[in-house]
Amino acid sequence: MLFFDTEYLIRRPLTDVFSCLSDFQRYLMQLPEFYGAHLSTDDSPIAPGKVYWISVPEADYAYRTRLELIEVGSPERLVYDYQYTGLEDDTPLSAKEGPMPWDRARVALTCSACEEGTRVSAQMWVFGVQGFLARWKVNALKTTSARAQKSANDNMVRVIENLLDDTVADR
Repeated sequence: MLFFDTEYLIRRPLTDVFSCLSDFQRYLMQLPEFYGAHLSTDDSPIAPGKVYWISVPEADYAYRTRLELIEVGSPERLVYDYQYTGLEDDTPLSAKEGPMPWDRARVALTCSACEEGTRVSAQMWVFGVQGFLARWKVNALKTTSARAQKSANDNMVRVIENLLDDTVADR
C-alpha cells in the first residue's frame, strides 16, 4: 500500500545530495523527528544489506527500528526497508505488536539533476496491513502525514543543505 509519494528540491549538486542521503550516520539524526534517538551500525561500506539500528532511550519505547539498505544506485536511487523489533530480540514485530499498523515499510528515493540542483522523489510503501481497523489506522496516518509532509520535506532540505554547506566550509 502506497503511504506517501512526495518530491522536493535540494539546491546542491546531485552527487553531493546522494552522498548525504545515503549516509544515515551523517544526516538522519539531524532531523527533528529523530532528536534523542541513537543510531548504530557496523563499519561496512554503504551497500545493499547494510543494517542500521535506531533506538530511543525512553522507557515508553519497547522496540528498536531496523533499517536495511536494499538498493544503492549512486547517484540516482536509494531504497531501504525498515521494521520494528523488540529491544532484546532482533525478531521483527508484527503490526499487532509494533508501534505502527504495518509489519514493514519500504522507502525509495530517486534523485535527478536539474537546473536548480537536485530533485528528490520519495515514496513509501507499507506491507502487512491486515484487517479493517489496520487499514483505517493507515489511512488516518496517511491523512495526518500528508498535512505534515511539507514541513518534513522542508526539514529534510534544510538539514541536507546545511550539512553540505558545512562540508564545503570544512574543505
